[in-house]
Amino acid sequence: MARALALVEALARRLRPHAPGGIAVQAEAGGVAIFKPGSPQVWSVVTTPDILDDPEDDRSAQEKIKVATYSVLDHFQDFIAEELAEPWPETGSQMALPKVEVGNEQVRMWFELGHDRVLELEPIPLAELE
Repeated sequence: MARALALVEALARRLRPHAPGGIAVQAEAGGVAIFKPGSPQVWSVVTTPDILDDPEDDRSAQEKIKVATYSVLDHFQDFIAEELAEPWPETGSQMALPKVEVGNEQVRMWFELGHDRVLELEPIPLAELE
């Protein structure tokens, strides 16, 4: 559970600076909450026991981190694109795709259109998730 909470906090810290004005991002016990203060619409993306700490799931720790991280990026993007009524991150008329790569030392995250990285987030050192 500690690893899941650490991932939630690390993702919220890295996404918060990229949230357009009026959209809040915060770590909560069950996931990353993405919301517009004063609005009833809240998306909470669960990354805790559901993905990372499920003892029945035989995927590697790295694969679980990748799936959980992708889920947060995807929901974050959807929420913002709906709020702005246009693709996010800004690319013109097409939606960039979230990408996640988990190596031996860090989690790398970005949004990509074609083969071009539109927005790259600060990597998360795996040691930060211990």
